[in-house]
Amino acid sequence: MKLLSILACILLSSWVNMTLAHTNEEYQEARFGLHGMLLFSDGVSLYASHLPMFHKPHDVQLITRFELKDKIAQDKLQKSLVSGGTYWTLSPDRFDINFLGLNSVKGIWQFGADLYLGHFERSAKRIFSNQTVIIKEVILKELLDETPQAHVEYIRLTPDNVKRQFYARLIKGRPGVDHLFWVHSSRPLVKRFTMTHDEQRSGNTKIALKLGVKNSDLSTYYEERGDLE
Repeated sequence: MKLLSILACILLSSWVNMTLAHTNEEYQEARFGLHGMLLFSDGVSLYASHLPMFHKPHDVQLITRFELKDKIAQDKLQKSLVSGGTYWTLSPDRFDINFLGLNSVKGIWQFGADLYLGHFERSAKRIFSNQTVIIKEVILKELLDETPQAHVEYIRLTPDNVKRQFYARLIKGRPGVDHLFWVHSSRPLVKRFTMTHDEQRSGNTKIALKLGVKNSDLSTYYEERGDLE
């Protein structure tokens, strides 16, 4: 009986250790944290772009289309975003970004957030508190890739029927750049394009040539390098 009891204790201890190891592994893979986001608008819809870094839990490039439950706040936000000047950001409730916009029972499709004029971690002014953000569409969701790339790639985030067309650079290669720009154009522009690194370093002039638009129709909206070194 003593031998059976000892064997039972050993088996139980092994099972507990295996369970804890599996749980810790899952926890390490999770991306739970405070995931700040950059806000922008094409004049019709609102968009949020996760502010990424090359370490967990922030190593995800995620861009969504969203609405606010408070329609008065939404209208004021959209008018401010399209009028120019300082961009907005949001500071949300903490959550696991792996589940944001996920089509599953664990999927997160709304969350609470404070909205700031400027960067919420850089002396911004809080304008709206405790807003409910409702995710309508996930446009881009990719893990950051540190592998150096031969080319720089941009994708269009906005639909064909808007005149304020936004593009984002895919964050590939370290150090990286979180770069968004918009083009005023009444015709739909290409959905993707690539450039050499030398072309990209030349700035908006080369991008305008790639898109077949005037340089004056193109505006840099956001460019961050420090968080992606």
